[in-house]
Amino acid sequence: MAKMKLFIVPSADFATTAGDYVARRMFDFGDAVSFVLGTATGGTMEGIYSTLVGKARRDSDLGLCLRTAHYFGMDEYVGLEPDNPQSYEFFMKKHLLAPLGTPTRNLKLPSEKTVLASPLAEDGRSVYDQMIFDVGGIDLQLAGIGENGHLAFNEPGSMRTSWARRVELAPGTKEANARFFSNSSEVPCEAYTMGIQTILRAKSVVLCASGKKKARAVQRMIEGRPGSDCPASFLLDHGDVTVFLDWDAASDLRSGLYT
Repeated sequence: MAKMKLFIVPSADFATTAGDYVARRMFDFGDAVSFVLGTATGGTMEGIYSTLVGKARRDSDLGLCLRTAHYFGMDEYVGLEPDNPQSYEFFMKKHLLAPLGTPTRNLKLPSEKTVLASPLAEDGRSVYDQMIFDVGGIDLQLAGIGENGHLAFNEPGSMRTSWARRVELAPGTKEANARFFSNSSEVPCEAYTMGIQTILRAKSVVLCASGKKKARAVQRMIEGRPGSDCPASFLLDHGDVTVFLDWDAASDLRSGLYT
């Protein structure tokens, strides 16, 4: 089991520090014009994407890399149209693609078409998984962690061998996401999610978490053992994971074993 590289950063510096790290790592995977980025969404990611956009405007090499990259989203709600402000496609266009001038066609997300409507391969992988493999796999996967330890929308109980699929969201996940909607009845009950197996095949993973509400899940992920009760803990089986936490998210950690 490899150690995770862990950085604990003051909240005021969190987005800049994590964004700078991601920008540097983008040039570690060969040809920058065919870079493959796995994307995550949420409030923590907004600041990181803003940092990347700002750096790309000052650095032509980074700008070219981000404008020509392949983007694969970790998840998407069932039933939301792409122009819905709460859809993850809308989020990615608003916070990263549009500010950079990146074509929308460069972004792919799991959907009914790529997860359910097309035949699966013999090993169970979906068309979405195959699309990722066809471009050489994900170079750098950005990720967050849910308050219950979910990774993408792989809720507790998800298996390490899972592929992209349609899932039912846990009650706690729906409650946490309700703040983004005008009333609780609008919160989707289901989503399409990248599977754990595909996430673990990324060459490198950068997981970012902030806020006290994430502290318990962070402690379980880092100081426990890989297990389906906390799907993010399967990242302990990955050889190249870097974790950025603010002090609140790190507040339940019990050891100093991770550097």
